[in-house]
Amino acid sequence: MTFSSRHPFSVSPPWVLFSLFQLREGNKFWAFKTMGTYSRLLTTSERMPFGLMLGTGGGRGFLLPNLRQYALLTCWQRAEDAHNFMKVSLLAQGLQQRSKEVWSVLMQPVVSKGAWAGNNPFTPLADPLQAHEPVAVLTRAAIRLPRLLEFLKHVPPVSQTTDTAPGLLVKTGIGELPIVQQATFSLWKDTQSVDNFAYKMKEHREVVAKTRQRNWYSEELFARFRPLQSWGTLGGKNPLQNIAASNPY
Repeated sequence: MTFSSRHPFSVSPPWVLFSLFQLREGNKFWAFKTMGTYSRLLTTSERMPFGLMLGTGGGRGFLLPNLRQYALLTCWQRAEDAHNFMKVSLLAQGLQQRSKEVWSVLMQPVVSKGAWAGNNPFTPLADPLQAHEPVAVLTRAAIRLPRLLEFLKHVPPVSQTTDTAPGLLVKTGIGELPIVQQATFSLWKDTQSVDNFAYKMKEHREVVAKTRQRNWYSEELFARFRPLQSWGTLGGKNPLQNIAASNPY
C-alpha cells in the first residue's frame, strides 16, 4: 500500500487516525483502568506529536460514559507510521484483542481552529474539500464549571437535531472526562450536508451564538478532515465503504 501527500514541501499536513473499539463482554474494567493509565502506553514523539485514548458517551454527547466503547485519536507525520501504530502499539493491540468490532479512518485536516490542551495538533492544513467529498468533523470544548448547568440545558435539543440531520453517517461523543471535557466526532456524506446542519439548523445556530455570548468554554477546537482510508466496521458495516482500504493488520 502506498501513500502520497498533496504537499511536496518539507512541512505537510499530519495524518490523523481515529479508531473506535466496541469491547467484548468482560472487558469494561480493563478498559476503564487502562484509560486512567494510558499515558504509559501512549507516549507522544516527533513521529506522533499528539495521541489520546478517549472515552465515549452513552446516548447523546459525552454526559454519561459508554464503558463498552473507547477511541484512539493520534496524529502522525507519515501514514505508514499510523498503520504501524495499530500493529505494534501495546495499547492499540490490547484494545483490538478485546474488541468485537473496530473501525478506523485515516484523515488529513483541511480546517482547524482553536486549541486542545493549549495547542492545535491539526496543522498545517491540506487542500480544501471539494463539494462531493465526505467530511469528518471534530468539535472539542473544555467547559467552565460556573457555566456547566447552563451549558447542559442546551445539549439535548442540538444533539437530537444532529441525530436526524440529512447526510450524517457517524456521530459519537468522545472526551477525556465526561461533561467538563467533551468532544464530538461526526462523519458526513459531503460538505453540503454538514454546512446545511451548521449554518441552516436553527437550534445549532442558537447554541453557537450563546456559546459566544455566555463564554461557556475555557478552551475549544473545531476541525474538519478529508477521510482518505477507512477499514473495519461500525454497527456491522464500514460507513465509508467507497474509500475503504484493505485491512493492513
